[in-house]
Amino acid sequence: MKRHAITAIADIDRRAPEAGRIRLGIQTKAANGKMRPASINTLRFTSPDRAIIEQIAARYGGKVEPWDEPKASPSHQWQVITESNEVRVYLPSDGLSTWYELWKATGGNLRRCDGVTCATPQLCGDGDYEMVDVPCICAAKGALECTAVSRLTVILPEFAFLGTWRLDTKGWNAHQELPGMYDLIQELNRRGHMADAVLSVERREKQTPTGKRNFVVPRLAVRTSVEELQSGTPVGSIGTGAHSPLSVVPELNAGVQVGDQVDIVEAEVISEELLEVEARLRADAANFGLDEDMYVEAVKAQTDGEIARMRVCSDKVRAEVIEPIGFANNRVQWRTK
Repeated sequence: MKRHAITAIADIDRRAPEAGRIRLGIQTKAANGKMRPASINTLRFTSPDRAIIEQIAARYGGKVEPWDEPKASPSHQWQVITESNEVRVYLPSDGLSTWYELWKATGGNLRRCDGVTCATPQLCGDGDYEMVDVPCICAAKGALECTAVSRLTVILPEFAFLGTWRLDTKGWNAHQELPGMYDLIQELNRRGHMADAVLSVERREKQTPTGKRNFVVPRLAVRTSVEELQSGTPVGSIGTGAHSPLSVVPELNAGVQVGDQVDIVEAEVISEELLEVEARLRADAANFGLDEDMYVEAVKAQTDGEIARMRVCSDKVRAEVIEPIGFANNRVQWRTK
């Protein structure tokens, strides 16, 4: 929608407010004293409403605690790390999306792209910004700078309905697995059978050139059998229709700060800054015809996972001070120019 354009009231998107977030990780203190993200085996909930967090804790266990995050909105909230790795959910329509995005801590979301068309902010004549569509910037540069982000919006039927709950993930397993199950559950809803779904977190293991990586993946499942669904009494589905109050479509707003400082990415919870550096390293590896996963893991190992040192490494490669030429003993071999 163009800036200052008049839109008919009937055409304005409607959506339920967000009651809180479902998170798969926490911040912990590393050996060097710095805070680092870490995955957990159970579900964590955050919300500005203490009462709803207390309800969740009473049902699924865990201790209700204040959660202060300057970059969250609002910055003062409540949280509980539950004792359960799954929760009952209903799925509203339009409750799952996946986009390529580029976030900056000081500038908010700078890109939202489907791999073909990219929405990005551009300065208007009045000093403000408006969103414009341009061809995929990463494709034009020949390097992936954005990160794929999946957002799942659910309803928690067991608790007071204050709005929807959102889970964000950047893991490729989730990008591949969530849509199929989501579409199946939505089809059941459209046929009049309100599927009693379950959102869970599953820990997995993957063998990489540098060793095993443990990671967590969000999953959707239906505990009801197909026979039970076929014989069940039809009920109205939640949030159908183009203007349903539960139709949730994330907005791209260049002025909004990053509300999620920790997200799950395959083997770990990872910060936006680390995602940016990893994208740079992958682009560097691709430019020299090296295995991207092996290169990222090797650079991480050689820099002790310190983001600043990883960035310096990329800067030196791009300044042609050093050149990666291969691997030996899971370490990058360099040529000095």
